[in-house]
Amino acid sequence: MDTSTYAAWWGAGLATVVLLWDLYKWRASGPRLRVWAKGDQKQLRPGDWDKPGRVPGDEDWIRISVANTGTGATTIQGVGFSCFSSVWQKVIRRPERTYGLVAETNPFCQLPWKLNPGEEWTGLLPQYEPFANLLKSGALYCQVEHTVSTRPVFRKVQGTGRTTPVDAEAQQHDADTE
Repeated sequence: MDTSTYAAWWGAGLATVVLLWDLYKWRASGPRLRVWAKGDQKQLRPGDWDKPGRVPGDEDWIRISVANTGTGATTIQGVGFSCFSSVWQKVIRRPERTYGLVAETNPFCQLPWKLNPGEEWTGLLPQYEPFANLLKSGALYCQVEHTVSTRPVFRKVQGTGRTTPVDAEAQQHDADTE
């Protein structure tokens, strides 16, 4: 082989590496959403901070946090919940049931919300009875829809598995009355 053949192979190899690097950069650019969802949360209202022996409210809430760890901005359009009864349904992203939420009625969950790179959005949604049952069974998933993707981001809603002081007192009262 002469020098021009080596140069041609060198150029072809380098061009291939550059092409693969550009494909990687293109694929990795844009928004990347990291979603956390946690159920069985209690809310402590600001007026209760100074009261001795303050007790969180009776309602359970689901706290959702979405962080944009990518390079581009996106807008969170909607938040909902889905139930997957089998692993196969989760793999093909076909939930058995889907619950959509209307954010205009909830002051703790304002949507749509523009999410720039490095920012985080947090929403607080009531944990309704169907959600509580699905959360206990481990089948409840949070779905976040945003403008850059046609597919929602699914994350499993984690339960705390804890007994709150209010629940512990109620259980003790129930045990005493039996």
